[in-house]
Amino acid sequence: MEGERGAGSWRAPALAKEDDFRVERRAAAIQNRRWRLQEAVRREVISDQLAQVALFRDLACLSPTFLAQDLIQRLVGAGLVRDRAFVAQARAFDRALKQRLRQLDASDPSSPHLCFFAGYLSRRPIDPGRLVRFELREPSLADGLAAGAGRGLIFALETALMAFLVGFCFERDHLR
Repeated sequence: MEGERGAGSWRAPALAKEDDFRVERRAAAIQNRRWRLQEAVRREVISDQLAQVALFRDLACLSPTFLAQDLIQRLVGAGLVRDRAFVAQARAFDRALKQRLRQLDASDPSSPHLCFFAGYLSRRPIDPGRLVRFELREPSLADGLAAGAGRGLIFALETALMAFLVGFCFERDHLR
């Protein structure tokens, strides 16, 4: 029957139980390994992209206008600072949710506990109230001030240098 088959073309859970889900456990281990490798690649790509954006921002901060924009973004917790915080929080949520689902599955003695196989996890209903929720925590003002302190100093020095050079040029022009 269709309802008794496992996910995809796997054996029906009742049939697989006869050999303690040996084939399915091996396949699940392979799937988990493949998923971990893919996840490592995804994480590396995201990290590389964030590093590339950070390098661009650092180079662009040679412009006083962009430096001011970067300073404001750091103070209010927007831009790259917020993106990095979001990625870190999303990864933490992902780990917490998976851990919670594993705990719920482990509490069901009738479940063979095989990830990636829909027919081989607990069939108990899940109370949504018992699951963790994602909640984006925005950086505080203190975090913004700390993140913007270095850029603020650079901006102040750059502005003072430009003011000095403008004054110097006007003074030199006056002497002609």
